[in-house]
Amino acid sequence: MATALQRKYKAWLGEKEGIEKDVARIVAAYQTLDEKRARIDRVTMLLDSVETIMSEILPDWDPLKQKGVKSHTYRHAFPIGEITRLTTKMLREASEPIPIRKILDYVIELKKIDREDRDLMDATYKAIDGNLRSMRRRGHIKSTDDFVALWYISDEIDEEAQ
Repeated sequence: MATALQRKYKAWLGEKEGIEKDVARIVAAYQTLDEKRARIDRVTMLLDSVETIMSEILPDWDPLKQKGVKSHTYRHAFPIGEITRLTTKMLREASEPIPIRKILDYVIELKKIDREDRDLMDATYKAIDGNLRSMRRRGHIKSTDDFVALWYISDEIDEEAQ
């Protein structure tokens, strides 16, 4: 009976933590509600202005046939291309094949990324992983077939570059 009660306690504790996280997310979203409503009003005014201008420039243009697109947002603590530069630098300086975690730690320390920001940490990990795989596809680097892949610039690739 004690085991079943402990299991139920853990389930309720997990449920409580999940609900608290949901409440925090909802409260944070609610705090931006007025700002978002104001932005909707502003964007609606901008859309009306464009519709008026477009009806003058292109009378056949139909705003109802237009699809909205979501702007791409770049969510990294560094400029585009810097992941490639940092990853390549780390691989060149390594005396032996290295795991992605070592590269991630290097980038985190160098760019002073907050380890508590899980979204940014995940995005950084995925950017490094994607970069490594892309460089491997192009033949710039190689990796081991271990469970945790180790990445390196092979001697053959170095010789080809010279």
